[in-house]
Amino acid sequence: KEGDILVGKVTPKGEKDLSAEERLLHAIFGDKSREVRDTSLRVPHGGDGVVRDVKIFTRANGDELQSGVNMLVRVYIAQKRKIKVGDKMAGRHGNKGVVSRVVPVEDMPYLPDGTPVDIMLNPLGVPSRMNIGQ
Repeated sequence: KEGDILVGKVTPKGEKDLSAEERLLHAIFGDKSREVRDTSLRVPHGGDGVVRDVKIFTRANGDELQSGVNMLVRVYIAQKRKIKVGDKMAGRHGNKGVVSRVVPVEDMPYLPDGTPVDIMLNPLGVPSRMNIGQ
């Protein structure tokens, strides 16, 4: 959901970032825990989904990173969306096609037991390549 934390991250505050009250409390109590600021990576507004993969790249693992970057974290989020005209779909066997029309379920053909058909393919697109799985 939006606002959820994907990667927890804290950044140290400089003396100039502290307010007058915080500087006073820091001088009196020497509180070190307040010297960090939460800069966590969060799910952006309007975004939601399921985290599918997290990849962490570090120099210790031998990964190539830009100068000044200590660690790179990539979070892959899968989203469910409704298909629309122009979307490209692919099967597991190399067959692919473009959605040309989306119609309501009542306009789709149905099987003898009354179950509506989910998707219809143009038969001219099936034998165009010799995909073994088809």
